[in-house]
Amino acid sequence: MHERAIASSSCVYRNMYSLSDSPVYHIRSGNELEFVYALTDCCPLGIYITVNRNNPESFEKKGQIAFRETIFKNSSLFVIAGLVFVTMHPVLFAYIAHDFRVFIPDISSWDSFFATGGRTAILLFYAAFLAGLFRMTIKKQWRYIHMLVYPAIIIAAIHAILMGQSMASPVIYFLIICLTIVVCITFVYVRIKG
Repeated sequence: MHERAIASSSCVYRNMYSLSDSPVYHIRSGNELEFVYALTDCCPLGIYITVNRNNPESFEKKGQIAFRETIFKNSSLFVIAGLVFVTMHPVLFAYIAHDFRVFIPDISSWDSFFATGGRTAILLFYAAFLAGLFRMTIKKQWRYIHMLVYPAIIIAAIHAILMGQSMASPVIYFLIICLTIVVCITFVYVRIKG
């Protein structure tokens, strides 16, 4: 399992960086990083689950929600959990790869952009989070900035399909695709509803 992940990641990195010192995994033999691999693979699924957990609230009208404070507290907890997952995934990957260039978006080609789309998605997630955090300061524009979550999810899904080692599992693949479709439907529904 790890050999396959190492080989595919090395191949992707060699394609992404045409430099002679391209970052390639140099991992000792053994199961020392098995837990880190497991966390790195689980984080993206956690991101999708937390985003989809907040989606049903988009379908409710403001006057119809009972215990609104409780819902916002729960929503905030899921947002924080989502940000933890969004942050942990590249941090753990940078730890494994011994390279912090994994945080810099690659815009050298469309293929590279979408294959490494997680880099762009994390920036969009944090922009959306900050817009929600400072919504009182940026009165009207915060909702438009906050909607960056939707393209971030789509870019992250494309990134997962193109580079995600856990996408070899049909269950994970099915979950990611279904959760992305739910996010897209929610976006269209909220836009039509106004």
